[in-house]
Amino acid sequence: MQLLTKNQQELEITHNEHEQPTHAHSRVFSALRHRNFRLFWSGQLISLIGTWMQTTGQSWLVLQLTHSAWILGIVGALQFLPMLLFSLFGGVIADRLPKRRMLLVTQLASLLLAATLWLLVFTGVVQLWHVFILATLLGITNAFDMPTRQSFVVEMVGREDLPNAVALNSSIFNMARIIGPGIAGLLIAWLGEGPLFLLNAVSFIPVIISLFMIHEHELRVHHVAKAARDIEEFARGPILCCAHPCCAADHRDCWPCFAVWHQLQRHPATDRRWRLENRSAGLRIPLFGVRPRLATFGAVAGLEE
Repeated sequence: MQLLTKNQQELEITHNEHEQPTHAHSRVFSALRHRNFRLFWSGQLISLIGTWMQTTGQSWLVLQLTHSAWILGIVGALQFLPMLLFSLFGGVIADRLPKRRMLLVTQLASLLLAATLWLLVFTGVVQLWHVFILATLLGITNAFDMPTRQSFVVEMVGREDLPNAVALNSSIFNMARIIGPGIAGLLIAWLGEGPLFLLNAVSFIPVIISLFMIHEHELRVHHVAKAARDIEEFARGPILCCAHPCCAADHRDCWPCFAVWHQLQRHPATDRRWRLENRSAGLRIPLFGVRPRLATFGAVAGLEE
């Protein structure tokens, strides 16, 4: 009997050892078991690559029009300043409107802005003030799109798989920051910056299709009662962020806003050693930002350990 019990224990240990890798693998991609999240995540993978392609192409376009790193910094400020100013309002609105419909509006608006910029470049009538206006409108659109998109993840996967969903979203974002500028640099050297804006416009189509395919009855919608004094509720947000130790520790996320010029000095497109008239500089853009991003791909597995 003792021998039989010992053999059974050995078999159970061996069986558990074989099951552990499979269980760990399932935890790494646990959020993808939700159909709605799979659709949205796949669409975002394509769209984010297109977004970074346009970001690179827009920077190159501004340099071609002005040959000024200062103007390039102004365009970046016009695009990201609305996100700093209006993201809190975007979060309040996202809590009170259906997030899927709001994302359809913001994604369609981004598509139209990218298509407009491509049309201006394709027809040869693009001017600097066009880029200023389109960059500002894109920043306003993103101020409402980003908080809605991030809070929509909770409705798709629930609280149980939320950490894994955040890790997967972070992985495709950082992957897009490598692939997008890489493809953009090659296309700039081959065809110029115009096709980048068209490809970005097309990249929004998978996201819009995925939003239409999402089953609303599977969403975990948390209805927020409308506050009698929305302004007071809005004002409490920054106070809570500053007071809560976890949120206060994340103030470092704002640091990139103050590192624009450092990044511009490192960017291949603004390095004076790589002359603007040398189209081969576009081939070097894929190398920008690869090294700092490689470590981020461990987030998916690391968060689950």
